[in-house]
Amino acid sequence: VVGASACGDDGGDADGDGASRYESVTDLADGLTEAGLTCTLEYEGLRDGAREVSLCTVQDELAELSVWDDPASAASTAARADAEDDPLVAGENWTIDVQSAKTAAAVAEALGGRVHGG
Repeated sequence: VVGASACGDDGGDADGDGASRYESVTDLADGLTEAGLTCTLEYEGLRDGAREVSLCTVQDELAELSVWDDPASAASTAARADAEDDPLVAGENWTIDVQSAKTAAAVAEALGGRVHGG
């Protein structure tokens, strides 16, 4: 599994469900690029009190990358995407909001996340 963790593990979470964990939006972008999905951040990650966020283009689509301070916030964002039918990929503590189900599937494969919505 591609990813970085504060514990230095292979990216899997402590609950054992296989969700990957990343420490920053830069790590997310690097993981995408390493998997062949070029993602050059539009700007250095910004903090909004609950997460670090940035934008990049993945497969000609704008993608919003977020690393959440609280994994529960990532989970609630994923649940909202399911309810709104908005394609989003989520890991243990991160989400990437994309525009199509096709790109969501590619991102999930690259980073070890799960597709929601779309």
